[in-house]
Amino acid sequence: MIVLAFAMMPFAAVYAQKDGGRGNGEQMVKKLTKELTLTADQQEKLKALFASEKEKATALKTADKATRKTQMEALRSENESQMKSILTADQYTKYIALRKEREEKRHERQMERIGK
Repeated sequence: MIVLAFAMMPFAAVYAQKDGGRGNGEQMVKKLTKELTLTADQQEKLKALFASEKEKATALKTADKATRKTQMEALRSENESQMKSILTADQYTKYIALRKEREEKRHERQMERIGK
């Protein structure tokens, strides 16, 4: 369940690299730097955001299912608003498009696995 929650996080959904089952913030920043032409300041802010995101999500592992779901939704919403404040309007628009593309590909793979 927590792996699915991580997969649904904004950046994990776009550029997750496996690191013990969790997204690797350094790799995500590198990929986003290439795709969105991030500044050094943006890179540092995203590294901090991803580290905080990972820490908070890891802490939720011990919560019951209902609490974990509610708190993960709040965490995703918080992270999304922070992303919007870190990226420029153009970068954010491109980020949303990249995330949507990644989510569609993931959905297609899931459908192939279940044979539909």
